[in-house]
Parts: sequence; C-alpha cells; structure tokens
Amino acid sequence: MLYVAMFDEVNEGTAIFKCSDAPPPGKATSFIDMDHQPSDHYLWLTGEAGKIIKGKKPLSFKMPERK
Repeated sequence: MLYVAMFDEVNEGTAIFKCSDAPPPGKATSFIDMDHQPSDHYLWLTGEAGKIIKGKKPLSFKMPERK
C-alpha cells in the first residue's frame, strides 16, 4: 500500500513537500541537506513506488535514478 496525502496534511505526517538542498542555518536546530537531489526528489520517488505497486515497473533493490 502507498498512501500519500494532500499537501495540507502536514500535521498528520502524511504529506510530502518539495525540499531545499540549502536549509537555513540555526543555533537551536540543524537540518540535513538533500545530497544535491532536485527539490521534488521525494515526490518523484513516491511516483516511482506507485509504478512498482501497479506493476508498471519491476521491483528493484537499487535506488531508482532519474534519466
């Protein structure tokens, strides 16, 4: 099963947003970067997972790569 909610459901922990590879610096918090991935990387990965679940793409244990 793959469940990704709408963008307005952040408080429920089911939303996926575009991200930044340049998070803001802070004294009280620290953020990790995106390893130079595009801002929509996690949205794209969700789409790839959906293709696998629907049988449109074979399951692989390697991380998918964009072409």
